[in-house]
Amino acid sequence: MQAAWASVLIVTGTYEYLIDYALFAIWLFYGLSVAGLFVLRRKFPDLERPYKMWGYPVTPALFVLVAGWFVVNTAIERPGPSLTALGLIALGFPAYWYWTSRRRS
Repeated sequence: MQAAWASVLIVTGTYEYLIDYALFAIWLFYGLSVAGLFVLRRKFPDLERPYKMWGYPVTPALFVLVAGWFVVNTAIERPGPSLTALGLIALGFPAYWYWTSRRRS
């Protein structure tokens, strides 16, 4: 569905709109991915870590703050593309729940 929507945006010539909503989603997930580091470190404190993150917890916290700033700034400055990105992300939840429920049964 996202590929079809991107194709429509490219054909209609609204490349800036495509970049705006893609960057919103990208930075949202970058921030969530790095924030997941804190969750995993808290849930599994004794797990062996093959890679030690330099500057932990300051560097990932700064990254999450900067990513959050990008997301909030884009939402304020370009609310249309931001809502479009959130809508496309939300469309993935029913598909995820459907496939995970089928796997359990």
